[in-house]
Amino acid sequence: MTSSVSKLGALATTLLFLSFATSAQITINTIHLPQAGSTYTIQESTPEPLVDYSNTGAGVTWDFSGIESMNELEIDFGDIESAPTLAQLVFNQPWMQPDHVCDIYGPGELPDMSEFGSELPIELSSFYNYYQTSGDSYNIAGFSMGAQGIDFPIPYTDIDEIHPLPLSYGDNVNSTHAFLAEIPTMFSYASEGSRVGVVDGWGTLLLPNGEEHEVLRLATTINKSDEFTLEGMDPIPFEYETTVYQWLGDGGLPYLEVQTAFDVPFRVRYQGEVEEDNTSGTEGITGVIQEDIKMFPNPANVGETITLQGVDANSTWEVRNGSGVLCKKGQGSLLDTENLSIGAYFLIQNTSKNGLLSRPKVLIIQ
Repeated sequence: MTSSVSKLGALATTLLFLSFATSAQITINTIHLPQAGSTYTIQESTPEPLVDYSNTGAGVTWDFSGIESMNELEIDFGDIESAPTLAQLVFNQPWMQPDHVCDIYGPGELPDMSEFGSELPIELSSFYNYYQTSGDSYNIAGFSMGAQGIDFPIPYTDIDEIHPLPLSYGDNVNSTHAFLAEIPTMFSYASEGSRVGVVDGWGTLLLPNGEEHEVLRLATTINKSDEFTLEGMDPIPFEYETTVYQWLGDGGLPYLEVQTAFDVPFRVRYQGEVEEDNTSGTEGITGVIQEDIKMFPNPANVGETITLQGVDANSTWEVRNGSGVLCKKGQGSLLDTENLSIGAYFLIQNTSKNGLLSRPKVLIIQ
């Protein structure tokens, strides 16, 4: 009798453990994605160079409770019925554009054309992404941008599939995307790329102020091949790769997102509120944690010295080509291009006096 009770007790304990372990592995569905009419509070933080953001696995506790906010963003999502009128002709027309019908739209980031060494003759504004959340994958079907008082809708010729739905531990991401944006008599911007990723972890995410979330960890590597052409000028092609780590739960947007280039983190964002005295200020969606580096001249000729505006004397940086190969290292606000060949490169800031880092910038040598 004692033996039978022990076995039954062990079996019950095992079943209880398995039930808990299974329930801890959450699944992401449509209801967990951004919702129309919702506002999400996002904090931007300084990447910590000694933190291993790639650490993952099953049943992991990720402790990022020490992250400090440097900037706060409020991100709003709207129902497709309230999108700009011209955008609705593309993203809300089931009879004419069935493949591009979207559920919601939200703010994106304006492309920084100065990275290509060219200044646009017009100001771009009102940049929105258009999302499909109710199918078998979470997609970006296109975007719109304001120019000269008009919201130009740009449908993807190859819709960008962010990840499958539902999304569970062990699921893979393998998709392509492409678009061509043309503003008549102004410029064109062509882009194509791919996403390859995997849900490589699940567990508990610890964030500041004691917040805990059950999450999946999605790691995605994005490769892009873009070409920017200003009216009357030769096309400027460039390629790049970024890896994005996202901790996904029931919060709409990722609870934590870390973007890296060449294994160097350059943007950390997490969701949630912070105490007022821990936040340096609030800005719009296009805000960054510090002023972007500006390079003059850019494009530059081989042998020219480039001035790095926004870089202090103690800042260290490196120059890598599109394949990630280190081509040059330096410190301070001057960059000598003598040993660089013609082509496109990335300038990556490693350290600065105030600890803040800018995202990689495109450098063109001609």
